[in-house]
Amino acid sequence: MDLKLKTLEKFANKFNTKSNLLLQNSVIKNGLKNTCINHKTLIKHDYVFDIETTIGEITMQSNSGRCWIFAALNVARLKAMKDLNVENFEFSENYLAFYDKLEKANTFLNFIIQNIDKPLNDRLVHTKIHSSVASDGGYWEWFVALLNKYGAVPKSIMPETFHSGNTTNMNEILDWHLKNGASRLHQLYAQKATNQELLDEKEAILYEVYDIVSKCLGTPPTTFDYEYKDKNKKVVKIKNITPLEFFEKYVGNDFGNKINVLHDPRDLHPYGSIYLLKEQNSVYNDGDVKMVNIPLQAMKDAIIASLKDGVPVWFGCDVDPFKDSPSGILDPELYQYSELFTPVNNLNKADRIKFYNSNLNHAMAFVGVKFDEQNNTTFWKVENSWGDKYGKKGIFSMSDSWFDEYCFTAIVDAKYLDTKYQLDNPKVVEVELWDPLA
Repeated sequence: MDLKLKTLEKFANKFNTKSNLLLQNSVIKNGLKNTCINHKTLIKHDYVFDIETTIGEITMQSNSGRCWIFAALNVARLKAMKDLNVENFEFSENYLAFYDKLEKANTFLNFIIQNIDKPLNDRLVHTKIHSSVASDGGYWEWFVALLNKYGAVPKSIMPETFHSGNTTNMNEILDWHLKNGASRLHQLYAQKATNQELLDEKEAILYEVYDIVSKCLGTPPTTFDYEYKDKNKKVVKIKNITPLEFFEKYVGNDFGNKINVLHDPRDLHPYGSIYLLKEQNSVYNDGDVKMVNIPLQAMKDAIIASLKDGVPVWFGCDVDPFKDSPSGILDPELYQYSELFTPVNNLNKADRIKFYNSNLNHAMAFVGVKFDEQNNTTFWKVENSWGDKYGKKGIFSMSDSWFDEYCFTAIVDAKYLDTKYQLDNPKVVEVELWDPLA
């Protein structure tokens, strides 16, 4: 049935109350969040934590989706700070982002060649080519694969550029070239090109990508000199070192025993199952994303154990709901939408995933936790990468109830997990590219 004018007239009469008009004026002038904010919730977040790890200065990803690289390097830099004997240190996020773009391009073009006999409306092919193949996002496993292949450099060796922190235009151009390249490969295949001819064309396309990212991000060094002052004000000079040598010396194999744990409440697979994300790689044939599905409390216990040992924890979440960036508060009681609009029965975490209402879209690091008198977790200290203008000089405060609803993954050492939640479980679930948690 169509929407009748009489129905709209009835709605208008029903809406026309003193309280609704007052709220309407407030929302029009101040916006939804400022109208609905719960100041009692803000006051509860006092930024006092029982356990805190060492952190460096707050980093800034700017207008880019490189949060996973920033959060991972923020965790990795603590060992470098100790070994270099400095108060603060920052790795070059731009350096890893450069190679991430090239690796994603290579993996995409390999996928096109390997599936070139399939129709473009094949679900997997369709999903791949309709995505942004040069996007900024990524996973912890991709970070480790990039580190192991390319190493790392200090930020001063390959600093930020205009487009490292403003990636939209660059990514758009990369996407044009890669989709154009996919079309060229399909045209060659239709012309009965040999596999070697397809590979030669792929290399030509990859050079186009290299040309774009080099002009936008700069060219990474193969060797470099690094000079700094340590805590004792002593000048230290590191000469003619490669990025891989620098990484191996000042970070090493710190990530060898890490496990990606996931909380998936959909009851699709039992706890202890290993999720393998299909066709989700940056580096070709490396950095497979494997996650162990575990109960929420087991995830919290592992994170707390890590924090007690002074080790920050990389984690992935849906950062958008119930967030106030200026104060740095993450809390489901932050906005009183039910007082403004007709109350609804909120979807639970499982249903939000099923209906694509919640997804993993941001990575940060846990660097502290607070408990109540019964030793229950109440608040989490979070290191973000949005600069020091948000939160308390860049630090965010997350309520434990927000953790329950919007945190999905965390990277913890295997020793903090029960033996039934290790990666040796034979039950591996292949997660399709179109799954909400992929």
